[in-house]
Amino acid sequence: EQLTVQDLERQLGDTENNIVKLTQQNATINELNESLQCNLSDMTSQKETQAAELQGTIETLQTVTEEKTDLNKQLSELQTKHDSTLSTSAETENELRETISNLQATIQ
Repeated sequence: EQLTVQDLERQLGDTENNIVKLTQQNATINELNESLQCNLSDMTSQKETQAAELQGTIETLQTVTEEKTDLNKQLSELQTKHDSTLSTSAETENELRETISNLQATIQ
């Protein structure tokens, strides 16, 4: 019977040691869990910030693209006006040369 009591006391001591170890492991796991939750919160916050920045960049890109399209249209219109002006200028020059030639022929 005394061996049984000693065995029980030893088992009780082992069990108490196991409880201490498990309590320490549980505390460590709780700390790790808390740290991971903080990291997750930080990452979520960063993700939201990056999403907002990306949306701003997309809007800027759309605006720049629209401005580029408008400027290309204006450039095309100006090129058309320039070509028309050159054509008119060439016609006017030809008319003036013809007038000068006629005047010179008349004078001689």
